[in-house]
Amino acid sequence: MPTPSPRKRTARQNPDRKALIARAKELHRRCGQRWVSLNEFCRLARVSRYRMTLCFDSYGELLREAGLPSRWPNGRIPDDELMRAMG
Repeated sequence: MPTPSPRKRTARQNPDRKALIARAKELHRRCGQRWVSLNEFCRLARVSRYRMTLCFDSYGELLREAGLPSRWPNGRIPDDELMRAMG
């Protein structure tokens, strides 16, 4: 019995890194330059979280690659610095 040929995937079904970066930039522009949450990005870009994580380790990585601001622009504060500041 012959094996069925695999179905071709379209860019919409399997977006690559460049396509996701372009979508992130477009949504940022469309939403008035404000920060877009992961849920909002997935809904508006019509891509699942799973598909996004196939290309990027995190949503923050996607935003950095796209050159867009993250929700926490200063990044993570190291634990030892926090402990020193607390006394």
